[in-house]
Amino acid sequence: VSSHDRKQKQQTNTKEEQKNPFNGTMNYLTSAKSKEEYGKSEENIRETTILMEYKLLQKHSPGGIYVMPEFENLRNWHGVIFVRNGIYKNAIYKFTMELPIDYPKGRPTVRFISKLFHPLIEENDGLLDLEYGFPEWRPGKDFIINILSFIKTVFYVSDYYKIDNSHNSAAGSLFNTDPEAFKKKVRDSIILADRKKYDNLEESSVKFTEYTSVHDKIKKQLFNDTLHEKKNDVTLAKDEFIKWFKGVFIQQLNASEK
Repeated sequence: VSSHDRKQKQQTNTKEEQKNPFNGTMNYLTSAKSKEEYGKSEENIRETTILMEYKLLQKHSPGGIYVMPEFENLRNWHGVIFVRNGIYKNAIYKFTMELPIDYPKGRPTVRFISKLFHPLIEENDGLLDLEYGFPEWRPGKDFIINILSFIKTVFYVSDYYKIDNSHNSAAGSLFNTDPEAFKKKVRDSIILADRKKYDNLEESSVKFTEYTSVHDKIKKQLFNDTLHEKKNDVTLAKDEFIKWFKGVFIQQLNASEK
């Protein structure tokens, strides 16, 4: 091959490279600056996912459960559940939920601040055994709303009282051998949690204060806003929300990460 032919081939390759936008993209992605910016972009996507879930939870959260992220840390959530029926009726239990750095890929962690008696909840540090509800965390199929629904379910469905191989095996064994003694332990935990409901973590975004006249004004305003919303706003049902979230937003998220 002559030097002229080699030079002409080199010029042709250069022109082809210039025509192909993928080459420029690859050069950008492999640069140090691009890696740093992509990392920030990926983190922004994850934070947007969390914010989107929280926004939709304001209308679709399971009844009796209220959650809110910390003001300084979007990945740390604080919540409370009001149990209205069953063995745990009248219980007011506070909990925290920590979202891992790779959420929604990674499974969150739930800990109860209130000391309570339940087979799936570690008696000392309040850790909830989420593996019973989510043996395998499935990004794009499992969301915060599913965790909240599971939290509610473990207090209402008696099958969860019988489990004797989880975080508090003694509680499950007691229910199976002496249900009345189990109920007494539960009632004691309900009374204790009620006494401590005004004990708030400093960083908590969900805090309890004693009732005052100010709350009457807030209650009236919330009631009026709720009536107005019911008359003028048509919200998505939970199944429609899940369908949209999986079918649209998560696909966009996956495409962005690729």
